[in-house]
Amino acid sequence: MSDPAPTSEDSAARPAPRRRWRRRFAVSVVPLVLGLYSWQVEPYWGEVTEHSVGAGPASIRVLQITDVHIHALGALEQWVFDTVAARQPDLIVITGDTVNSPLPEAEREAAVEFLRRLDAPLGVYAVTGNHDVWAGERGTSCFPEAGVPLLDGKQVTLLDGRLTLQGLADARSTPLPATAGFDVALCHYPASFTRASEAKLELLLAGHSHGGQIQVPLWGALKLPYDCDGYAEGWFAQGDTRMFVCRGVGTSVAPLRFACRPELAEITIHLPE
Repeated sequence: MSDPAPTSEDSAARPAPRRRWRRRFAVSVVPLVLGLYSWQVEPYWGEVTEHSVGAGPASIRVLQITDVHIHALGALEQWVFDTVAARQPDLIVITGDTVNSPLPEAEREAAVEFLRRLDAPLGVYAVTGNHDVWAGERGTSCFPEAGVPLLDGKQVTLLDGRLTLQGLADARSTPLPATAGFDVALCHYPASFTRASEAKLELLLAGHSHGGQIQVPLWGALKLPYDCDGYAEGWFAQGDTRMFVCRGVGTSVAPLRFACRPELAEITIHLPE
């Protein structure tokens, strides 16, 4: 006995060959395209974001650089140099993870050269991040060797006391007392926000999060490192203190970024008389 002819219901239940081919194509090709984009495009597609904080008649422009994770002086590092040359900030601050751990000699030499090439009228100041510390003395010594002061646990006063910078070595560091001027704390870790707020500092600049590196649109970062306390990127307020978390320049763990471009932040600080 021959098989019964297919009914109209059978035909409707079965996807047409062309539709099946399109589905298979999408399932195989779209992830490949997104993977290539996340690996070869977005990690090198830098963005300079502009911000303003404070209220006063005078102002300075601060360029925040964070999480460069230097392997060599490549395209991203050149983008940083070009941005500094074009923007000519008054002050440059580095909020950690300039180097990687472990730190081969070639990477150390590249980091020292990178730091040496940064310049601003009010100076270049830095704090360490976890990778700088994990690299030991070879990591932390890059900064004085390049002429960049490390502010971990230290304070410097600029512009006749109208601006004070201080560095917090880790998320549990106790800030130095606020001054009569505009107080800016630098810390690699966003989890230091509560302590900065308790000290009534006007501004905290942090990094470490990389913005998560991989973000899901309308959802946010898939995963953040320790001592981020959920602060992925951008502005946050607590009391009279504001914090800006920068997505950073480089990548860590995996050389990928998606919906989370490399960032340099130019922050205009309006100072009191």
